[in-house]
Parts: sequence; structure tokens; C-alpha cells
Amino acid sequence: MLLLYNGKISTLDPNNSEFSAIGIENGRILFLGSDEEGLKKNCSNKIDLQGKRVLPGFIDSHMHLIHYAFFSTNLVLFGQNSIKDIQEMVQKKIQEKKSYILGMGWNQAYLEEKRMITKDDLDTVSTEIPICLLRSCGHIASMNTKALEMVKTKGYHPDYEPLIDWDKGILREEANKLYMSILPDFTTEDIEELIRYSVSHLHKAGITSIHSDDFQTLPCDFEEIIKAYRSLEEKDELNIRVHEQCLFLYDKEFKRFIDAGYSTDKDGDSLFRLGPRKLLQDGSLGARTAAMREPYSDKDTLGILLLIKKP
Repeated sequence: MLLLYNGKISTLDPNNSEFSAIGIENGRILFLGSDEEGLKKNCSNKIDLQGKRVLPGFIDSHMHLIHYAFFSTNLVLFGQNSIKDIQEMVQKKIQEKKSYILGMGWNQAYLEEKRMITKDDLDTVSTEIPICLLRSCGHIASMNTKALEMVKTKGYHPDYEPLIDWDKGILREEANKLYMSILPDFTTEDIEELIRYSVSHLHKAGITSIHSDDFQTLPCDFEEIIKAYRSLEEKDELNIRVHEQCLFLYDKEFKRFIDAGYSTDKDGDSLFRLGPRKLLQDGSLGARTAAMREPYSDKDTLGILLLIKKP
């Protein structure tokens, strides 16, 4: 048994009980008590916590595990102060011989220009390499001319037309998923590597269980996502509990999911479990796509309703 002692062990039970020692074996807590009680036990390994606090693993109830890894390993734009700075970051990425540039994190409220990034801004950097930069909320994407050309030949559907401003290169809501048009195909092994990346970061933050939305992140079928998670679990490399929030943009995809026999009832004690179907009603406030009863004060729009009840 592993004994951690001389600490502050928070149980977070209804009485908010606290102990100084905890014993663990085969991933299970076998003992909670005082240092004196713990040190009397037969322990193969002992760690003096030196007064440090120990908390139960945290649960993140809303995240995008694969999305986080994918954009973290491409171009992170959170905290940038101007479009000029972002242009310079994109230019540096292009110099790394990238075949495409995909970034996320800009917020017009924090930019000196106080406006959305446009096609013209990105064309200034390159018209040869496809560039797509998602806003921090993930509900708007800005593309250069090359990326827009690729969108028109791959993945485009007429239903997206009201959500695309071709002149400014701005795509909203479901249309911004067309960023996948500029990406190469992803293998199961590629997806597994992204999952490993995120899990390592989650562990550093003390997170041991998550609820994640992953199906609409990469240019691959939802079954490849499921396969990657389960493959890692079979290899004992998942090391985190994942409840998948199943997002489908089209009912035909959801029907195929159900017809294939996927169900929360069949996942048992698996670390990877298929959870609820996720539905998106509208967008985000910052992107001006969240549905409102009255127009935004700075923009003549009521936002975008994605689910509309039909009579």
C-alpha cells in the first residue's frame, strides 16, 4: 500500500472531513486516518506530504479534449492585442513550412482595432497558404482567400450560405466547421496522439474526469474518434474518465450512430463512455451569434438560432 502522510487530506464528503494520512492500493483508497494510524500499517511506499493539501481529482464538465490538443499544437492566439501581432504570428508559422495555418483565440474586444479579423487581413500575410483563425469562442472563423477557395470545393453545402460572408471571409456557427476543408486526413494514430497530449495537460491540473465534445473537431468520422479512445483504453494509456457529449450536425449522422448500436447502456465500467447527445441552440455573445429578443446595441442582428421549432 502507498501511504501519504503529514498532509491535509480533504475528502469533500458531506461533513467536509479532513485527515492527515491516506492509504492507496491498486487505484483504490483503503485507509483514511491519522499519521499515527497510517504509519503502523504495512506500507511498501511512504511519502511525507510536508503539510501539503490533497484534494480528490477534479471533474471538468464542459471541455473539448481533442480540440484543445489540436489547436494548442497549431497556433494559439489567446491574449493577443492587435491584428498586426496576429499577422506576425501567422507569418512565423508559414516560415516553418506549414501547408496550412489554423489558429484559435482572438477576441475583437481585446484587439486595438476593435473589429473582427477579415479576409483582407489574412491575405496580407499569404494568398498561397490556406489560413483559418477561430475566435476564442469557436463560433466564428476568419479565412483568407485560399482557404475560402478550398471551402467551396470541399464540405460546402448551400445551407451554409446565410452563415458565410465571402467578402469579409467570416464564417459563423456550423459554417465555421468548414475549417476542416483545409486539413489533411487524420488517422486513428493521429487522434490517439492528440488525446495523449490533452490527458497529460489535464493530469498536471489535477483533472481526472471530463465531459468532452469531440465528434465535430477533425475531418474524420465519429467512429474514428470512438476507435481512438477505446484503442488507448485497451492499451492502458487513457488514464482519465471521458464522458463523450455526442454532437451531430445532421440527424442522418445521429441515425447512423444509433443504427450502429452505440448506447450509453453498453459501456459498463469503461473509462470512455458515450454520454448524451449534444444540441446547440444558438451561438456566443462575443461573436454576436447568441440569439436575443432585441438587436445587439452595436450590431443590427438578433443572433442566430440553430434549432427552430417547425409548426
